[in-house]
Amino acid sequence: MAEPEKQPESVSIFRLLANPESFSGKFIRVEGFLHIKHEDQALYANIESADHLMTQNAFWIKIDQENIRFQPLQKNLKFISLHHFNEKFVLIEAVFDYQSKGHMGMFSGTLDKVSRIMEKKRYHDGSGKNQATGKGK
Repeated sequence: MAEPEKQPESVSIFRLLANPESFSGKFIRVEGFLHIKHEDQALYANIESADHLMTQNAFWIKIDQENIRFQPLQKNLKFISLHHFNEKFVLIEAVFDYQSKGHMGMFSGTLDKVSRIMEKKRYHDGSGKNQATGKGK
């Protein structure tokens, strides 16, 4: 009988930034803003940190595209690549490595062996109107 897949531990990106040693070597689920750029392949705490390359507020990501499950919002896409998720809020499941600091040692750790990237749906735009239902103020 096959063993059930291990479930990742959900952790906020702020908790991971504050206590990275506590999660080293663990399979985790974390959400943030993804950058897929040359020498900047990272999950940031927020858009502002990504826009200003505040790498201390980010985790380098290592991806083997052969062993990953992509989950875009748009379900009917024929081909999906990592770049589809660039500059979007995502959920990532990966093994966290506190010791590895990514490109030039500038990041707060590495999300290694990424097994899932899921695009996050936007529900509010600051106007008070719910993006999912169209209802609000």
